Amino acid sequence: MKTRLILIVIIAINLFLNVYGNDWGLPSRWYVDEKVSNVLHMLNDKTTVDVYDFYYHPTGYQIFLAFCLLPFFACLMLSGYPVEMLKNAASTSWMEMAKSFPDFAVNIYVYSRTVSAVLGALVVYMVFLLGKKVYSEKAGLLSAAFLAVTMGFVGVNHFAKYTTFEMFFVVLTLLLCVRNSIFWAALSAGISLSIQLDAFILLLPLAVAFLFNVKNFRQFILSALGMVSAYIAGFIAATPSFITHFSGYTQTFKKLFLSNSAAAGGEKLPLFVGPLNYFFELLSIYGIFIFILILCGLYLAVRRYKKITKSEIVIYVFILAYLFMMTVVSDDKYPQSKHIIIVVPLLVLFAGKGVSALFENKKVASSIKYGLFLTAFVYSLFYSFKGDLIFVREDTRYKSTEWILVNIPKGSKIETFDQINYICSDGIFDNYDFIYMGKSSKNFKGKFFFKWDKAENREAHLRDINRHDSDADFIIVNMEKIEELYLSETSNSYLPGLTQYLIDLFEGKKSFKPVKIFASGNRKIASRKIRGFYYPQSVLWNPVPSPDVVSPTIYIFERKDRKCQN
Repeated sequence: MKTRLILIVIIAINLFLNVYGNDWGLPSRWYVDEKVSNVLHMLNDKTTVDVYDFYYHPTGYQIFLAFCLLPFFACLMLSGYPVEMLKNAASTSWMEMAKSFPDFAVNIYVYSRTVSAVLGALVVYMVFLLGKKVYSEKAGLLSAAFLAVTMGFVGVNHFAKYTTFEMFFVVLTLLLCVRNSIFWAALSAGISLSIQLDAFILLLPLAVAFLFNVKNFRQFILSALGMVSAYIAGFIAATPSFITHFSGYTQTFKKLFLSNSAAAGGEKLPLFVGPLNYFFELLSIYGIFIFILILCGLYLAVRRYKKITKSEIVIYVFILAYLFMMTVVSDDKYPQSKHIIIVVPLLVLFAGKGVSALFENKKVASSIKYGLFLTAFVYSLFYSFKGDLIFVREDTRYKSTEWILVNIPKGSKIETFDQINYICSDGIFDNYDFIYMGKSSKNFKGKFFFKWDKAENREAHLRDINRHDSDADFIIVNMEKIEELYLSETSNSYLPGLTQYLIDLFEGKKSFKPVKIFASGNRKIASRKIRGFYYPQSVLWNPVPSPDVVSPTIYIFERKDRKCQN
């Protein structure tokens, strides 16, 4: 009874942290990778294909969210909401729809993000079950407590994206593996693959658990057939479009393979750079205290390697394989939370086990035991809450929007090379003449203004501004890593002429001067000694959940012959 009550409190704390601030940026859509718009198109077209994702991801999450949204739309219908007018506005752009129906834009995002928040709370519960099965009830409870207040985990639970859904099925798969439910683990692993392709790594712990449970050749054959069938069924059930639109996926996978092969021929960073970058990324995700406890738990696990259990082997195989794939094998060494977040719920098991071992040590005073736990938990709680405040009011786009409205006269011409959601709220779009890839918002009559591939004169425009400069009054740029503008890979990946213009702009060679910079309180800093290594400004405070997605760095340039109040 006591354990259940504590667990309820832990889950309630996590759910509060997950939900607080999930109206972030609304009705503007600040994170275009959230899948709400994709699902709306799928529902409207009555299809299981996410054509707006260009077959880059399977559709497990999209179909799940579509089912979750059915009650939402049922309520709209029953209330007599003008759905047809809503569809007409949405057919132009999300921005147009949000302007005409801001209540709908806010409510559907808050609803969808709340689904992620609830899934995150369920992941906390499953980590308790996993820790209880692999170690002990106390270790499971401590692991759940630490995950509940892990800043990076709380942060991704604010997004209507596949990440939390994938974490749910990854933890569920491993839980089923250690419970020797191989058939159901294979089904869960197949569903995981239908959410995000990196879940294929679950095949390793699944195979290990399978081999641990096989007793003879006949059982091996029958169980293998059942496991493979369940795995395929899980994937197809959640991504049926893989069968109906197989050619679309194969063409996309071919493009990805060829592009990755081409990238592999470029200049390589030292192998240790990736692990080093993600060491500090995990430190930022957890906060200093939980991260230290994880390291202590890892130390204990290494010390007792001779007593390792089969359940531990299953968990460790996945963690090690995933970390190796993302930090060593992957060509992208720049640390991003989204690339490593899947193992975050699993690594806290080490912290739970370590603190559990401390509590079992009778030589250590109770005051020290509880003092250590409470210090780590309370600090991490405030660390996560501080991260939530970025969603509530501290994202740089809140500040940039306010500054633009106060300091840039209405009707001014503003050039940007990014979609508006990267630099400010789109609520100010009608107040100014935005220039994007040669298109002017005041003269634009079509759809999807901020789609670069729909800008027919973009290359001619870029040649013109390189030759004569922009005729805008202001230029607003979102740029996290200015130093990468000078890399040949960056020049080749950008539109012709854009990289050169940005270099000249930041070097002061154009007729614009920087007047304002909006940056988070904890930016990643490029090392001057180790090429490709980035470290946070602070490892103790100023957390930023999902950096580069939340609170981007924004530069505002003003034409030199204008006057602007800072």
